[in-house]
Amino acid sequence: MPIGAFLVPAGRYKGRMHRIARGPVLVLTAALALVAVPAAAEPVAGATEVTGVVTVDGVPLPDAMDGLGSVTVMYWEPSTGERRTTESDPDTGAYALDVPGTAPYYLAANVTPDGVGRESDDLAPVFVGADGTHDYAWQTLAPATDAAATDVTLDLDRSGTVVVKAGDLHQFDDLTLRTIGGRLIDRTSSLPATFSGLVPGRYTLQAWTPWDTIQHPAAPWQTASGGVVVEAGGTTTIVPARSDTTPALRGTVTKGGAPVAGAMVRIDRVTSATHVGDVEWGYSWDKTDSRGRYAVDYGDLLPGRYRIRVESGQTTESSDVYVSLRAGVTTVRDIAAAQQGRLKVVMTAAARKHQSSVTILDSKGVQRGGMTWTSTGAAIDRVPPGTHTLIVHDSVARTYEARRVVITRGKTATVNVNPRKPTVTVSGRVTGPNAARAGVTLVSNRLGELGHRMTRASSTGWYSLRDVVPGADQLLVVKAKHAEVQREMDLVSTRRLDVRLPATSGVITGRLTLGGLPYDGSPGDVWATLDGGGRTERARVNARGQFSFPAGTITAGVDRTLAVTTTDLVSGVPYAVRLLLADRTVRTPGAAGGDLGTIELVVRR
Repeated sequence: MPIGAFLVPAGRYKGRMHRIARGPVLVLTAALALVAVPAAAEPVAGATEVTGVVTVDGVPLPDAMDGLGSVTVMYWEPSTGERRTTESDPDTGAYALDVPGTAPYYLAANVTPDGVGRESDDLAPVFVGADGTHDYAWQTLAPATDAAATDVTLDLDRSGTVVVKAGDLHQFDDLTLRTIGGRLIDRTSSLPATFSGLVPGRYTLQAWTPWDTIQHPAAPWQTASGGVVVEAGGTTTIVPARSDTTPALRGTVTKGGAPVAGAMVRIDRVTSATHVGDVEWGYSWDKTDSRGRYAVDYGDLLPGRYRIRVESGQTTESSDVYVSLRAGVTTVRDIAAAQQGRLKVVMTAAARKHQSSVTILDSKGVQRGGMTWTSTGAAIDRVPPGTHTLIVHDSVARTYEARRVVITRGKTATVNVNPRKPTVTVSGRVTGPNAARAGVTLVSNRLGELGHRMTRASSTGWYSLRDVVPGADQLLVVKAKHAEVQREMDLVSTRRLDVRLPATSGVITGRLTLGGLPYDGSPGDVWATLDGGGRTERARVNARGQFSFPAGTITAGVDRTLAVTTTDLVSGVPYAVRLLLADRTVRTPGAAGGDLGTIELVVRR
């Protein structure tokens, strides 16, 4: 079958009357043929004219809508790209179209002549395909294959309205109204707000705030996806509440049973309790009051798992506490802070003069404590009891010292350091496609910020990472256009490490057909994409259904996902006319390039 399934909020229609009623939206999709391709639908034979009337709620358009006498009626054959349009009669709403009748077709009303927009915001578009009964559910709408006939009534729905009251959204930069698929319909920066001229269906509202108010992402409130239901001719009222989608947290900080006043409580979002060093960008903080209480209000954090850490004075800190926060729930978590240790680092005069960096890492490579400079070196406060690694790095002299230190609760440990061990160099040559100016990064999870070094390869591919503190589990990452290579190593001394980037393919071509005919992508842009390996390359499909990926843009000899996508074809509506993100795995060819062959698009039922 050819391209199928318009997204329509469909009601029941009988005989030749086709009506879009209120309700959820439906998806127009098509998919890549992954196995044997079904036979194409038989062409429509002998059709020369399609006639009917455009109505609103069963009343001819001119009588139902003051000031709107006519709309465009469109006939479209997706497989051939053939399109015919006419205007409905301004006095009766009647229309007549001479059509070729050479392939399965759709009829549409209240669309722009190019098929990518709607004419009147007061009414929804209507699309008609194969006969059948449609309930309020997600389903496909295949093109009509019967001979075009007279008396095809195109009944339009009136638009709806969404009113958003202020609620408790006191501070936000932007409030957006989007379709379920994420397409922006309208936006506002103040409340209350009214969104009018909306096609019946389902939408999503989302508020965005300044970056210093909410961290990652900056969305303190939103409805569920598709949670705003717009009915034909109706008004939907929304009263936002930040507790709808965000959590709250409160508790008391104590030490030895007594409240701790003025303590800093920091809440960091983490990926999981087992990867305690893996902190996402997203946080909040509060300072305890005279009774040791702290609180994070609704709208300051998103649902998820967080690490709570308390700091107070030079030696008081809590152990890390992990908590899962849920939308609409105020979680109470009391924290017992404990006395920690302190480390005094005495440096040589040269190390002090060069302002050597001082870092203390726990067994998982997480930096601990808070450092301050002193006349003799540095002091690190609030270090948890246990065995840690102290690293002093003199970047001027390119030397370092690393040693184990034992911290005791309530005690200050003193360490004399003289960083004399030379740091090391990692160098080599990057070869292969796009090696010139490739990015080279060295990362060590066990050395914190000390384990990060970055540079770029020269025009001939040579690179050098100097002043590297040795350590285990280091990762060298080389990134170039369309390629990436990683090398793990235990770095003990200066070494050379050459990296060859993978070869890229030659020209990759292919063709799309629909109903056995070249698919021209009408009426929207169609793209072939190759996904995989953290990269996506796109190639536009031309009017003959052909696409081509240039030579040197895709890594050769790897498995990639080939997909076909389109832009949304009708703007300002909560449904889309598009190809399904169907895919199949392909092996990218070598330097000589290759042809992926002919891909037949079929209806996904």
